[in-house]
Amino acid sequence: MTRLVIETGKTQAAGSSNSHLSALVDLLAEGFQALETWRRRHKASQQFARVESRLLRDLGISEAQRFIEVNKPFWEK
Repeated sequence: MTRLVIETGKTQAAGSSNSHLSALVDLLAEGFQALETWRRRHKASQQFARVESRLLRDLGISEAQRFIEVNKPFWEK
């Protein structure tokens, strides 16, 4: 009977360890997803900065609006 209790304890410890590992994997995945989002925002901002003024006018976007948008930190867009 004591043996059963020890094995159950080991199983619980292993399960706890797996849940911690799973939480760590989830946290890392969220971090990488955030980095990828920030990278895409930065790239889009660089591309928007190179749009010709004529095209901006056609879209109804002023140079001042573009300046504000391009100079926002990538994590706030």
